[in-house]
Amino acid sequence: PTLRRLLNGAQVHAAMCKDTSAGRAAAALLSRVHVARAGDVHKAIAALDAVRCDTVSAAPALVVLDDVGTLLTPVLGGVVAGQLMAGGGGESVERARGHALLVALARALVALATERNAAVVVINHAVQGCAPALGRSWRHVAAERVLLQRTAAPRTLCATLLRSSSSRTGNAAQLELGDAFLAPLAAHEWHTHT
Repeated sequence: PTLRRLLNGAQVHAAMCKDTSAGRAAAALLSRVHVARAGDVHKAIAALDAVRCDTVSAAPALVVLDDVGTLLTPVLGGVVAGQLMAGGGGESVERARGHALLVALARALVALATERNAAVVVINHAVQGCAPALGRSWRHVAAERVLLQRTAAPRTLCATLLRSSSSRTGNAAQLELGDAFLAPLAAHEWHTHT
């Protein structure tokens, strides 16, 4: 729902400004956005593989998977948003199958990123504290991990860099949550937590 809301807001903005060069540029950009709905992990892997194998269309610059926890938690068993999912205490065979699907999804994401030179953003709402609740195997999938948390101020988020191959971890930035955007609140984007 979050990505859809952002796209809808951007489309409304582009339509309101359609007679300006910025509006035309926004409309052209939005015409290149494609959404694939995947109700389960099997459909998500198939959609990622279809994008990776599509050599006719231009390579995507950005792929967003929202929300990986919703796809994986039912097959891994566990709790999402306070609800016990089917298979929470299930057989070890079911857990092994769930783990195999987690690994298959991770491989599909990495293959898409490397083979098509695409940035892949995976949104995961299944967290325990600052760690992904999808298990140790998922922790090492991402090259960069950013934790978004609400702050006391309305419409403000704190983004903290938890893992990075190119920047120091622990850096944070305050972001304003608009109707269709996230924007840094300060002139500098990142500051170090003390």
